[in-house]
Amino acid sequence: MSKIITTHVTLHAPVEDVWETLTTLPAYGEWNPFITSASGMLAFGGRLDLTIHPPGGRPMRFKPWVTAVDEHRYVECLGRVGMPGVFDGRHRCTLTPLSGGRTLLQQSETFSGALIPFRRAVA
Repeated sequence: MSKIITTHVTLHAPVEDVWETLTTLPAYGEWNPFITSASGMLAFGGRLDLTIHPPGGRPMRFKPWVTAVDEHRYVECLGRVGMPGVFDGRHRCTLTPLSGGRTLLQQSETFSGALIPFRRAVA
C-alpha cells in the first residue's frame, strides 16, 4: 500500500538560483517553516539530518539517504521509520526551467509500508 502527495509551484527565478537555495542546507531554517534544520551530504549515497516541524505538531528528526541527484534537475531521498517496509517515505524535488527565467518546482512524497493504513499524518 502507498500514498502519494504532490505539489508544484512556479518560481520567478532561474533554475540555477533555485538549485542553489535548495542545496544550501544550513540556510533552510531561514526560509523554510517546515524543514527548520538541515545538514548532511547532498550526494548519491549521502545521509541528511533534517528536522521538520509540521504546523500544529512537534518537531521530528529524520535522517534520510540521498538516492538520486542530478544537478539543476532533481534530488531524491529515502527515509524510513523502523525496518524497511514498515513506513518508508521517498521525497523527490524536480526543477524544470521555464521561459522568462522562471522555474517549475515539483515535489512528491511517496509513503509506503505496512503502517500506511494506520498513519493519521498521511492524509
